[in-house]
Amino acid sequence: QIFREVLVSLDSSVSVIDMCSNNEADPRIIHSLINILRYESGMDASPENLKNRCLDAAQVIEEVVSTHDVFGGERSSMDKISSHVDDIIPPAFFERNELSWRGRIKPEASMDAYASVERAALALLQTVAIDFWGATNFEEFDSSKKETRSPIVQDIFNNLIALKAI
Repeated sequence: QIFREVLVSLDSSVSVIDMCSNNEADPRIIHSLINILRYESGMDASPENLKNRCLDAAQVIEEVVSTHDVFGGERSSMDKISSHVDDIIPPAFFERNELSWRGRIKPEASMDAYASVERAALALLQTVAIDFWGATNFEEFDSSKKETRSPIVQDIFNNLIALKAI
């Protein structure tokens, strides 16, 4: 969220610089901003230099941070919440653990982390299918033969899944 706010600030700064350079606004505004920048950062900057730095910073942020609405719009196939095949694990478990970061970081910026999450989710599904559902092999797990009621319960307060009964 903070990077999106920084992007808005950078965009606003570029807009103010453009307005002042096109004589659409009082040029004293930009000179006041430059004086504040010099004082706060210790850097000497011209309006054009500041504009270029803002554009460069925005570009770097946009390479990593997803600038689209987190909960709206289309997500890439890599950015979907982990699969919960046949509800072996309650879907809310994955949502609770992944919703806080999915859609915020571009998958292309962190391919290894996304792949690691997928491997961990698959390992968890396999383990739960075998240990909790009684499957002998995950690849041969037949959802039609599983119990009608899930043996799994999710504790949202402690962020864990457990057997309902032993």
